[in-house]
Amino acid sequence: MSQESNAGSRRTEGGLANALEILTVGHQPRQSEHLRSDKVLLGEVQRHIGRLEEKIEQNRALLLQKDREISDLDHANKDVHDDLAQHKTRLRKVETEKQLLLHDISHLNQEIDAKSTALKKSNDDFVKAQKTIKVQSDLISGAKDGPKPHGTPQRFGPPAGAYSQVYNQPPPAYNAPSGRFPHAQAATAAQHTAPGLRRQSSNHPTFQPQPLFSTPANQRRPSVTPPAYNPYQSQQGVLVRQDTDQASGVDLIGDFTPHFHLIETWTHNYVSVPDQHKDQFISDSLRNCLAVATDPRTAMKLMTSSKTRPLLIARVINQLIVDFAFRPMLLRGFSPFYDNKISSFRGQLMGNIPSNVRRALLLACAETVVDMTQAEGFEGWMDRNITPKVHDMWHLLQPLFAHGTPRDAAWNDLNRIWREATRIGILMLSKPCIYTLDFPPMGPNSYFNPSNMCNRDQDFTQNPQALSSMAVSVRLAITPIITETDFMKDAIEAKCLHQAMVLLAI
Repeated sequence: MSQESNAGSRRTEGGLANALEILTVGHQPRQSEHLRSDKVLLGEVQRHIGRLEEKIEQNRALLLQKDREISDLDHANKDVHDDLAQHKTRLRKVETEKQLLLHDISHLNQEIDAKSTALKKSNDDFVKAQKTIKVQSDLISGAKDGPKPHGTPQRFGPPAGAYSQVYNQPPPAYNAPSGRFPHAQAATAAQHTAPGLRRQSSNHPTFQPQPLFSTPANQRRPSVTPPAYNPYQSQQGVLVRQDTDQASGVDLIGDFTPHFHLIETWTHNYVSVPDQHKDQFISDSLRNCLAVATDPRTAMKLMTSSKTRPLLIARVINQLIVDFAFRPMLLRGFSPFYDNKISSFRGQLMGNIPSNVRRALLLACAETVVDMTQAEGFEGWMDRNITPKVHDMWHLLQPLFAHGTPRDAAWNDLNRIWREATRIGILMLSKPCIYTLDFPPMGPNSYFNPSNMCNRDQDFTQNPQALSSMAVSVRLAITPIITETDFMKDAIEAKCLHQAMVLLAI
């Protein structure tokens, strides 16, 4: 058994050796082929590696070049930042210098303004001192030689009244009871007749106003000199008499009340009865005038009553006339020479000045107005100046006319009202006095004052003192309070020339 096993082992070992030999001999050519292919592949890999190394070198060189460029850009950027910082520093320095220069300029301007103000004040003081010296010299010379009359000659004698052709006209159909006009009788006693509203008998309307300063047709005038208009009638020269009668040459106390009565008569004659439908279409200009006269609610109540409607419209007319005809602007625009003189005199009246200087300025201003009214072309200019005002008021009030109103008569009556107001305004500006024209305020806190107000309300029949004790308030001021301050007298005081006609409310 053991021998057989050994024989089997030997056979087996012999077989394996033979098999290995056979395999070795068979695979030798294959290994050589693989070696050759690996060498070829290795050469290609080495060549590829060489190419990659060349690219790496090229990229390294390119990277170095980019680094140098970046470094150059950094240096350039740093230089730019340095330049920018330097420019900003210079700019801040320039701004600082600019602010210093502006401050210096402002300081210099303030010094110039202060020196100019001081120089102007010195000039004004010098002019006032000169006027004071002149007035005192005139007073001294007047005390020695006696009062001197006005140097302006009465060229053609006392001219006819500018409204003389109106005074003889028949009065209008409406006449208010005399008890409602307490000043009307006093005005008659003062030898003043209120101009009646004018009527025309022509069937063709002629809406052209007549000349403002008319004279009788048979009055002869020299052809070489202009016609003279004297607002004093026969009182020329009274302004410069150095005595207590200087300001009493013309008394206006009898002019205002008849004139305002005339306006109220015009509204009673021509204004329509209340019509709420038509009143919705009145113009904005008229609404604004009503808003100035009173508040909208009160205006609506007054417009819807036949008793108060004409009185409210009369207030509108009075307001427009007072704001123009009774102010210095009435004469503004005729000549720059007269405008500058009057403005200069009135400008110097402001402030606290000596009484003798104030008298001299008022006299000079009044004399300038008198000279202006006697200048060539004044009559025509005044006519051209007033006519547009009449036209404006005509168009403003035309929607309120009653149906069938004679337009020709209404126009001429309104025209006469304006020209009478112009005559009164020139008289006011020709006196060396200061006037105040103020409509009393309205409302529950504005109480009736019998010293400067007159009751025109038919619903209040009590006497003025009783109304004052009742503490009734003013519902509507129809006319203004007009006061006159006369500086020509020794005792300076304000005199009430016209009491405000008012409607009352509890």
